[in-house]
Amino acid sequence: IWLASFVDKKDKQAVDTKKIYRWDEFNMGVDLSYVNQIEDYSGVYRDSAQIRDCFRILKDHGANTVRVRLWHTPEWVGKLNNGKLYYDLYGVEKTIRRAKEAGLAVSLDIHYSDTWADPQKQETPAAWKGLPLDVLKDSVYNYTLEVLNYYKSKNLIPEMVQVGNETNNGMCWPVGKIIKSDFANYAVLLKAGIKAVRDFSKDSKLKPK
Repeated sequence: IWLASFVDKKDKQAVDTKKIYRWDEFNMGVDLSYVNQIEDYSGVYRDSAQIRDCFRILKDHGANTVRVRLWHTPEWVGKLNNGKLYYDLYGVEKTIRRAKEAGLAVSLDIHYSDTWADPQKQETPAAWKGLPLDVLKDSVYNYTLEVLNYYKSKNLIPEMVQVGNETNNGMCWPVGKIIKSDFANYAVLLKAGIKAVRDFSKDSKLKPK
């Protein structure tokens, strides 16, 4: 699970911001989901006025983790970008590869949606719409497992997996929406995603947190 790290100023063991930390010591993360799309539209990244690879710039300046969002089937993105989905399984593959090649850990943020998922909206992927809870639970589990196995086949296993994005009010609405503090359906779906990560880890040398 992706967690932001904070240190109280009064903490005698406060983090030394000049030190380069390992990702599993102290998480210094950046979301670079947009980089490939920006570069396709002629965007460049500079370090001291020199054009350089964005991932390596951030690595050199202390970042140790790249967070990348994964959408199920973002066809709407393709309609705006000459068919490129960017944030589907294959578009995210490129981002993970670039992160790994730069020596950065990866936090894979699975939205379980075809678009942005946040406290105001958690749209169920079109492929799963209308499914009852028991079937939707299996879809979350199988999809999560398939995603991780695919990246394993490419030697791109993420170090961390975020099961859902900003799920304050549940996920995969309307089935998994939290209504009047009833977390039951949401818990079923969340546990299915977590179980998939743990089951994957049983046979994986790298076991995503």
